[in-house]
Amino acid sequence: MPGIVIPTEKLARVGVTPYQHQLEMTAEMCSTEHKKIYNASEMGCGKSAMAVMYANTMNCRNVLVVTVASARINWAREYQLWSVFNNMKHQAFAVLSGRDAQTLITKRAIHPGNLPSPVITSYEMIVSCKPLQKYVFDREWDLIIPDEFQKARSMGSQTATIMGNLLLKVPRAMALSGTPMCNGAIDLLPFLFIAATSCSKIHQSLQRPVRCALPRCDKPGRTKENFAQNTTDGL
Repeated sequence: MPGIVIPTEKLARVGVTPYQHQLEMTAEMCSTEHKKIYNASEMGCGKSAMAVMYANTMNCRNVLVVTVASARINWAREYQLWSVFNNMKHQAFAVLSGRDAQTLITKRAIHPGNLPSPVITSYEMIVSCKPLQKYVFDREWDLIIPDEFQKARSMGSQTATIMGNLLLKVPRAMALSGTPMCNGAIDLLPFLFIAATSCSKIHQSLQRPVRCALPRCDKPGRTKENFAQNTTDGL
């Protein structure tokens, strides 16, 4: 997509200055034809800032962030810091409990045209709180940001099934994870989610357990070098 311009002047007006590598990576992610992206930059590179800049640039106003429970408040702060949209600076809503989820649902009933965004919740809440789960699936999102997306690597689990179906539903997604992959080929599943959710034929496979037949690095006599070769051959 030629002509992509990161709104750096607006960011400067709200008092933040991104690093050059963040600007370059965000511009590249905005320019690609792919709308489902996996940002696996190393920890400390500013993946959350890049995700918010991506939302700024692509004009995504209805945003859902799903992360680990301990990161929800931090995400609310990050979004308020990096967003160039005034309404999103004041409407970041972190779902910390079932009571918060009920408040979110009530807000929708009372103010249908003024919904809070971003909504920030955890994988655990989205699985255990059925009213929140229904709200998330019923609402139209411009962008979903699954943070620490390695949480969805257990194929057939509730987390993987829910996130897979959410990714099928939304037009854009930017998954984030800087966690090293060291447990074998099963760690590739979150990456495959991003590719798979662009294809509706994968939908049913996300709803049932799938046996992974790829080799494991930790088997006796298997080195990382021939593990990588065998995995590539298998794919």
